Amino acid sequence: MNFVTAKHLSLETKIITRWPDFDPLVKEWNGLLQRSRSNTIFLTWEWLQTWREVTQEAAKPFVITVRDENGRLVGAVPFYVSELRLLKALPFRTLRMMADHATGSEYADWIVDPDVETAALSAIADALLAAKSDWDTIWMPRMAGWTGAMERIKAACEEKGLLHHSRTTVFSYFDLPDSMKLYEAL
Repeated sequence: MNFVTAKHLSLETKIITRWPDFDPLVKEWNGLLQRSRSNTIFLTWEWLQTWREVTQEAAKPFVITVRDENGRLVGAVPFYVSELRLLKALPFRTLRMMADHATGSEYADWIVDPDVETAALSAIADALLAAKSDWDTIWMPRMAGWTGAMERIKAACEEKGLLHHSRTTVFSYFDLPDSMKLYEAL
């Protein structure tokens, strides 16, 4: 466990690497998600559990949790460890978001309570640094642009000296008219 103090707020981080230790989060997960800016179906407990059942628990969890001084869950990142290979030869351990592969999942994000957002993001980055010997890279494709996810995560990484690279991709979309009547007139 890693203890982090930020702005008079004591936060405790924990990295969960076994599925039985992940299961107790069921009671708190969606509540935190609903309070956060990350509230999408792709990060719900039900979505992640369905992915877990389909993968038959072949994936190794690397879930970072953040709790406040009262033990309340105020941050979570549902990573798993995947081995990728550079040029099909050099293996490297990659932290990826749960349910990212073959599920159509979008909008990866670190889930944090807005009341302690900056401190929780900093605590997550500290936990990643403390466990650096367990991973080589993090891959988080398809982050939502409108939630500020990339900016928040990038700032937390920069603050702690974690190297990062990002690439912006424009999604296909079009602006909708202000009313159904105007839409039907198109």
